[in-house]
Amino acid sequence: MFKPRWSCSALLLYAMTVSISANDKGGMGVDTLPGPRESASVQYLACTEEIGRLLEQINAIRAEGANCVGSYMEPVSSLRPNPLLEHAAFEHAYSMATHNFLSHTGRDGRDVGQRVSSYGYHWRLVGENIAAGQPSVDKAVEEWLESAEHCRNLMSAEYRETGFACVANPRAEYRYYWVQVFATSME
Repeated sequence: MFKPRWSCSALLLYAMTVSISANDKGGMGVDTLPGPRESASVQYLACTEEIGRLLEQINAIRAEGANCVGSYMEPVSSLRPNPLLEHAAFEHAYSMATHNFLSHTGRDGRDVGQRVSSYGYHWRLVGENIAAGQPSVDKAVEEWLESAEHCRNLMSAEYRETGFACVANPRAEYRYYWVQVFATSME
């Protein structure tokens, strides 16, 4: 069984959450998730079975309310899947798995808002949770709930839509790279 190299708290400290609000321009269906990818010597597989459960699990938590590290968050409405957000999430998860890094800033210098905008999504609020090393949806969500900032993103009533991605690269340090993008459109 694969175990993350860093402890949960160290990894979550490193994977701080990003949330951006905009007044100007900015910008899941699981069926739209890109399939297996090949790179010189490594095959990258989208964790499609796990992603299929993620929206259901996140919306169940939102419906119940959650204790976000000592601060109770009231129940909120479900997030709707959005394929544009899913593509932005996949792009970032794939990049992190391919280039073996963990950051909200991509190797190209773009942040979550820029990635989302590049897919034509016009947002007024956007945020992102990332994680690495968790071999299942349950573990990724558990660690997000144990981080105040990640949990607040999961439970924010201001977000209306989401997109998820998980990419596994057996040769990367953490093997599994998770991204959840949250957004509310300007429309």
